[in-house]
Amino acid sequence: MSLSALAQTAAPESQTTVPLASTRKTLIKLGLGVVGRGYAFNGFNDRFYVPLSLELEHQLNERFSVYGGVNGSFRVTSNQDYYTPFVNRVVGLLGGRYYYNQQRRVQEGKAAGPFVGNYLALQASSDFVPYSLPYSYQKSNLRYSYSTLSALWGMQRRLGRFLLYDVNAGLGVSNPSSFNGFDSVNGGPSYKRKPKLRPELNVRFSLVH
Repeated sequence: MSLSALAQTAAPESQTTVPLASTRKTLIKLGLGVVGRGYAFNGFNDRFYVPLSLELEHQLNERFSVYGGVNGSFRVTSNQDYYTPFVNRVVGLLGGRYYYNQQRRVQEGKAAGPFVGNYLALQASSDFVPYSLPYSYQKSNLRYSYSTLSALWGMQRRLGRFLLYDVNAGLGVSNPSSFNGFDSVNGGPSYKRKPKLRPELNVRFSLVH
C-alpha cells in the first residue's frame, strides 16, 4: 500500500480526536469582570467599584472540570472620606463544568480542547459585604450576606496564549435575609432568610497561566 493511501485512511480517525491546546491540567485565571456581580457606582461620593477575580479550573477529563475562586469588588477611585470601604463585595465560589459537543466542534473546525468550548455548569457561591462595627461608621469588616446555587450555560474561548474570555448566564436560588416584622420580645426588627430566584449573567476577560 502506498504512503498516500495510508494517509487517506488515517485522516478520518485523526479528525475525531480533540486537539490539546495545552498539556496543563490546571488553569489559573486572573480576571476582570465586564458584566456581573461586583460593579457599583455611588453618585453621592463618586465611588466606582469593579470586580476582579482569581480562579483555578482543573480538568478531570476531556469534558469535565471543577473550579473554585474568589471574586472581589474593589474601589478604583480615590477615597476622600472616612466611610467608603476599599472592598465593596467578596464572592467565594465552587463549581463543576461539562464541556459538551467537543468532538463535533473539532469536526466543524471550531475551537475545542481543554478549557475551551460551550459548557453547562453547576455553581455554589457565597457573597460577603462590608459592614460597620457598633459605634463606628467605617465599613472595614466583611459579613456573610447570602449564598446561591446556580445552573449556568456558558462559553469559554482563548484569545491567544495568555488571554481568554468566559461568558455565562443562568438562574440560581439564593437565601437573602429580608425584613420579617418586629420581634415580640425586644421590639427590634426581625429578619428571616427566604429562598429567592436570582438570575446570573457574567462576562469576564482573564489572563491565564
